[in-house]
Amino acid sequence: MGGGAGWDQGRGVVLVADAGLGTVNAVRLASAVVADHPLVVALNHFGDDPAQTRLHQRNLEHLTVVDRFEVVTSPAALAARLLAELARRA
Repeated sequence: MGGGAGWDQGRGVVLVADAGLGTVNAVRLASAVVADHPLVVALNHFGDDPAQTRLHQRNLEHLTVVDRFEVVTSPAALAARLLAELARRA
């Protein structure tokens, strides 16, 4: 879902989604709207609540393995991903 095509034209999309319950459905629905654009999913509050760690991990696994989205789980990882894209274009 990530990749280079489109990012170089300023068309990449960052979709920020809560890491908890309902995430898979929300990401699927929202990603359909931007299907023509490269997409990075950022899971917000990933791992913040120890009681939901297993749910967060399962959502991450489903989004990456089953749905094949490119997913980051922290602001630092998102920044690194976007900086790598800028460096690739330079």
